[in-house]
Amino acid sequence: MQSEVNLQAKCIMWFRNTYCRIGCEPKCVIFSVPNENNYHKINSGVLAGVSDVIAVMPNRVIFLEFKTEIGKQSEKQKHFQKDIEALGYEYYIIRSESEFIFKLQKEN
Repeated sequence: MQSEVNLQAKCIMWFRNTYCRIGCEPKCVIFSVPNENNYHKINSGVLAGVSDVIAVMPNRVIFLEFKTEIGKQSEKQKHFQKDIEALGYEYYIIRSESEFIFKLQKEN
């Protein structure tokens, strides 16, 4: 079973090769949110439970949480997901590259 970190890295590489290369118009943006072990920085904007990655595409902002096949969300991650979806944004738990590609290529 591949780790969450490896899955995330492969998916980000696919996204950047597909949507962020020179000539892509408009270029899309994807970035990770390094939130682990930073809870002492709450006053600087760290938010417990925030998704691993955020993808910004034309008329779409997608929040992505990477998990292994058996990985589970923490309570704070579930709360973050609920808040994001209540605001009308997409939030997905990603467990494979194919699932990532499917979610990103679907029409909003």
